[in-house]
Amino acid sequence: MFDNLKVAFQDKSDFDLNRSYFLFLAISKPIISKILISFLKIAMTFRLPVSSIIEATVYKHFCGGIDINKSQATIDNLWKSKIGTILDYSAEGKETEDDYNIVMHQVLESINKAKDTNKIPFTVFKPTGLTRLKLLEKMSSNTTLSNREKQEKKILY
Repeated sequence: MFDNLKVAFQDKSDFDLNRSYFLFLAISKPIISKILISFLKIAMTFRLPVSSIIEATVYKHFCGGIDINKSQATIDNLWKSKIGTILDYSAEGKETEDDYNIVMHQVLESINKAKDTNKIPFTVFKPTGLTRLKLLEKMSSNTTLSNREKQEKKILY
């Protein structure tokens, strides 16, 4: 299908291709990746305004939008080349019931969006966005659950 690179990347501008090239060049060099990750951690610790840099590089390349509606242009653009979109809601490490409910609603919205169009063949999510990792670990290893954990498990089912 992608034997012809001109066809495979016809919908990308020179700017998009160059951004992707430099992004993958940086990612492929472990020392550069470590330096950039360290810089980002420091910048985030000091609340430096780096979100626009992240959005214009890594996020722009790997994500279609911050929510389903803002992803629609990317979904439509990919579909012009008969490329389906995978909706991937990647929240994890949440700790409150409110957080889990927000993730659950986003996951359900993704599923409903996918069922209504051929442009989205399926959707994925991280179960750790819906409940605590420790609970999932205990459940998968058949470890005895506390009463509180049993209640949490009931909510999942």
